[in-house]
Amino acid sequence: MRLRIADTSSVNTKLTDEEITALTDTFGNKYLAAAAAAEQVGAQFAGKSDKTVGKLSISQGSAGQRYFDLAKALRREASLFASPYAGGISADDKASEEADSDRVAPAFKVGQFEDVSVSDASTAVF
Repeated sequence: MRLRIADTSSVNTKLTDEEITALTDTFGNKYLAAAAAAEQVGAQFAGKSDKTVGKLSISQGSAGQRYFDLAKALRREASLFASPYAGGISADDKASEEADSDRVAPAFKVGQFEDVSVSDASTAVF
C-alpha cells in the first residue's frame, strides 16, 4: 500500500503502520484500502496553504488534490477486480442464507400455493 500511495520514505511517513493496518482491515480490498489511504493523506495536505517568499514557492495545498485524484484512480482500479456475488447458487450457500435469522423473508417461495384448500375452484384468487 505504501508503494501505491508514494509513502515509502522511512524518515517521513504520511501514515503509520497502525493506520495502514486499520484501513486494510476495514476495507478488506487492497485497492480500496489504498484509495482510502490516499484520501486520508490528501486531507492532511488539503489543510495546508501554498506559500511564496520572494522567488521561493512552496505548494502543499495542491498536493492534497493530487492525492484525491490518486484515490479516484485507485477506486477505478479496484472496480476492475470486483468479484460479483450471486447468492443461492450452491446448496451450502442457500442453506446458510435460509438459516440467517436476520434475513428478510422472501415475498415468494416455491410451493407457496400448494396448501391452499378451496372448496370452489372458481372462486380461488391467486
